Amino acid sequence: MATGNKEPVARIIEALPWFDVKGDWNRLMIGRAAAWSLTSNAIQHKKVIDICEFERINQTQDIADKLDKIVTTAKKTLMTKASTENKMKTLPLAFLK
Repeated sequence: MATGNKEPVARIIEALPWFDVKGDWNRLMIGRAAAWSLTSNAIQHKKVIDICEFERINQTQDIADKLDKIVTTAKKTLMTKASTENKMKTLPLAFLK
């Protein structure tokens, strides 16, 4: 994601149909790794969230649902992280009271 180019993200999205594949362990692991990678990178880079939201329009309902879950998880994680960081900023002052 260092370039901001959407093609690498789109290629990872192409592996999401294998997330639930039956009978092929390798493809299952690739699909699960793709979901993890998208989620992890979306947490680190807002642009990945934007690309996932844009790319969902051209996907089947199943893949669009997976992208929705990835984006929701990333946004929830970011909100939790921000909330925790804000609490940590006030912690020393609360301790001194």
